[in-house]
Amino acid sequence: MYEAFIKEWLLSNQSRVYSVIVETYHQKLKDLKPTLFRKWLAVEIGVPEEKINLSSLNSAMLRQRKKEAKGKSKGKNNSSAIQAADN
Repeated sequence: MYEAFIKEWLLSNQSRVYSVIVETYHQKLKDLKPTLFRKWLAVEIGVPEEKINLSSLNSAMLRQRKKEAKGKSKGKNNSSAIQAADN
């Protein structure tokens, strides 16, 4: 769906493009890991592999993991507070 936009953003070095890539292709990235994913994405959207910065991809993936972990811990804290209130 976002292939054309992602391609354009990568080629113009747009900010946040790696965050969008991680959100859009989350499962594929999880399955292939960054190095193979980079090769797959280059073919998928038709850009040279060198245009996809592996370091930026790893950083965006790390930010996503932290965001998910924060969301999970927030959910646990909320359920703990609700249980305490019920008791």
